[in-house]
Amino acid sequence: MEKRNQDLQVDSGSICPYCEYDCNPIGAKICEICKTTLISKSDFIKKNNVESNRSIKGKIGNLFQRKKSKVKSQSKSTDIQLYLSSKRDDILSIIKNPLYRTKIKELKKPINFTGLLSIGLIISLLVNFLTVQKTIDNKQGINVNSPQGLFNYGGSPIFAPLVASGINKEIEKYEGLNLRYNKPINKDFSTENAITDLINGELSFAYSDRPLTDKEYQKANLRSIKLQRVPIAIDGIVIYSNKNVPLSKINQGQLAKIFSGEIVNWNQIDNRIENLPIKPVIVYKDSIPGIPLSISKYYISDNYTLALRKVISTPGAISFASASLVKNQQAVKMLSLADGNSHNYIQPWLNGELNLNAFANGLYCLTRRIYLIYRQDDSNDEKAAELLLAYLKSSEGQKMIEKAGFVSIY
Repeated sequence: MEKRNQDLQVDSGSICPYCEYDCNPIGAKICEICKTTLISKSDFIKKNNVESNRSIKGKIGNLFQRKKSKVKSQSKSTDIQLYLSSKRDDILSIIKNPLYRTKIKELKKPINFTGLLSIGLIISLLVNFLTVQKTIDNKQGINVNSPQGLFNYGGSPIFAPLVASGINKEIEKYEGLNLRYNKPINKDFSTENAITDLINGELSFAYSDRPLTDKEYQKANLRSIKLQRVPIAIDGIVIYSNKNVPLSKINQGQLAKIFSGEIVNWNQIDNRIENLPIKPVIVYKDSIPGIPLSISKYYISDNYTLALRKVISTPGAISFASASLVKNQQAVKMLSLADGNSHNYIQPWLNGELNLNAFANGLYCLTRRIYLIYRQDDSNDEKAAELLLAYLKSSEGQKMIEKAGFVSIY
């Protein structure tokens, strides 16, 4: 038994130069397959000019190994030498076959690793693409982990058209994520009030019609809170009036004088107009970029809806609002606007649609950025805000922004 086990040991230092079988027993001088005198692997490598670290095993060698393993697993007492002798003629006939010799030469050819690497890379990229596409199915290119929970938001009412266009429904397609508008108890719908609620933890994120002020940054820093503001669109500010006002255009200089109280009657702008007092209507804590609202007599409204109603019902009334809020209002008149004291009037409404091109290229002089503001604190609130932000920056999100009446910026 001991000798038979020794016979099963393989000499890994020799190889048959004819059939290339390299699993002969230790000490063997001739190939047990084809009876050819064995030579060392180093001599074989030199003779055939191949790489010294290449393990060369012939097709018949692999066949023998499989047969040998099978015989060994069935019974350790099986005499491998008898098996080889019985199969020697069949093996030699295969070795002498020209097709076998051709296959051996093909196996010796170096592998094109560059080609294999390229194919592997292409397959990897394809699999990754398909995986990502499935992960973000119908989420318009968003690859953000969806937080779970109910998230409060608030801010300037200018975001109302965006919500009406369906932004919340798109975000709520993520399972377990729900958005809730947090109506202020004090009826203060201003950006200022929303930022305060955000710092106090009442909101997950807020829409803003202006940048953060130094005071708001300082207030957040005192609580070790880092606020992040990200622009999401450009908004055009429309000047609109009661329909009975016999003017269709105004410039910034005249507008500034109206809201400073210097101009109080429409006939001061056009003397052909009969006596018609100007009735400014302002939404609480709202502002016009570059125009101070220092007038002492004006009507203050809690929100844009009430302001619209006041302008509609008051002869000589004038107000301002986001173009997105008044774009479909037929009961008021939108005035063309010129920069400074010029007469280069630009219409905010053109061919039945908002003049978004003029808002985008700056021809229309009253525009502002709107922002999404949130806390950077690694909370689910931040994740919800980033999910919304990712959607707003996507191609579908930008289409929704334009549909709501804003200028896309991504």
